[in-house]
Amino acid sequence: MKKYISILILFSVLCTQNIVFAIKQEDITVKAEKQILKSRLKKEYVGYSYKITNNSKSTINIVNAQIVNGIDGNNAYSTVSTKGGKSVGILWAVCGPAGVFSLGVGWLVGIIATPIVLIVGNKKDKRTKKESTKYTNTILSSELTPGESVNAMTLIPKDAKPQLNISIYDKRSKEYQSFTY
Repeated sequence: MKKYISILILFSVLCTQNIVFAIKQEDITVKAEKQILKSRLKKEYVGYSYKITNNSKSTINIVNAQIVNGIDGNNAYSTVSTKGGKSVGILWAVCGPAGVFSLGVGWLVGIIATPIVLIVGNKKDKRTKKESTKYTNTILSSELTPGESVNAMTLIPKDAKPQLNISIYDKRSKEYQSFTY
């Protein structure tokens, strides 16, 4: 009788160990929140803030986390930055031919407006650069205790949907799991 009871206890411990300690998708909360962009970035991108929270009862390691279609702020800045050249080109595309028909008045306006257009364009570029620096598009591999969170910010092209692939390691169950949000 003692053998049967000990086998039953051992069997129940082994069965419940995998069920109780296995990490599930509900144990990780991922919130993606849209961010309002105020610079030239808003023409081509949508900003997102991700918050990953450990809701399980054990410590987990984020082994790999990748924002599939995200772009970091430096790359986004290089695609929207004009360095003043585009605006000056448009100005002279209008003022050049207008100068011929207005006996040089269009050229005079172009000469006066060029430094103003460059200064305004540089201010917009500086504002865009400053805003783009907080969008790193990286989620560092880290250890999250129960209730702890990690944050990341990314830029997504306007025509794409945000998607996060995350691989975690649960120390208690010694399991690797991958989830897509």
